[in-house]
Amino acid sequence: MKPYSLLQIGTFHTTHCEDDLITAEVGPGRLLLAVMDGCTMGTDSHLPSTLCAKLLRKIARELDFAAFRERQTMDLPDLQHTILQRLFEELRFLQNHIQLEKSELLCTLILAVLDVKTKTAEVIVVGDGWVDCNGIGTEFEQDNRPDYLGYHLHEGFEQWYAAQTQRLSLADVHDLSIASDGILSFQQAVVGEFPALDSEGIVQTLLRDKAGSASSTMLQAQLKHIAQHHGQKPTDDLAILRIVL
Repeated sequence: MKPYSLLQIGTFHTTHCEDDLITAEVGPGRLLLAVMDGCTMGTDSHLPSTLCAKLLRKIARELDFAAFRERQTMDLPDLQHTILQRLFEELRFLQNHIQLEKSELLCTLILAVLDVKTKTAEVIVVGDGWVDCNGIGTEFEQDNRPDYLGYHLHEGFEQWYAAQTQRLSLADVHDLSIASDGILSFQQAVVGEFPALDSEGIVQTLLRDKAGSASSTMLQAQLKHIAQHHGQKPTDDLAILRIVL
């Protein structure tokens, strides 16, 4: 198994990267993958992405320890449900405890739980983003009006969870990527004439090609290649997690 990650501030952003990501073990042969993208129109738009990453790291550690202690594993859908329920509750507690406004809790979330042994995964997308599995991509797009988790913290979790439709159950997983919508934001950023590279070419290069896969910095090298050979850079912040089994 080879994990790769990339977190890159977009050329249209100058202060903070509003995206964040996390990879963590949640039991033997189980991985939690998550990518978050803060709402530019929100308050301190980098904050909710960072909060979610920190909380998911805490939740993953607790679940990893529990799996070791109890010698039991949950089915992947149950594991995904548990992770999201705990995140929901932790965010609601923080909102009340430090009096966060709704505008301070707006970020998209792509969360995947992957079983390395069975090569299966459960993915849920809250808002927009991109999921790529074995060379097949699925774009989740909500017309620039993502239904952020922060809108629903006043509701019951089960009510919110039952209404989620942006889910994927994946089998025979060999190459899985999740990415924020910055993957589709590349534009010409370098003066000069370069060979054309469309959005499909960007996705192919970053989420499917395996050139340089021996290095843990493969994605960084591919991003640099796109800039040097095609003159393009992401205008929006970009977060990518890729696992090759």
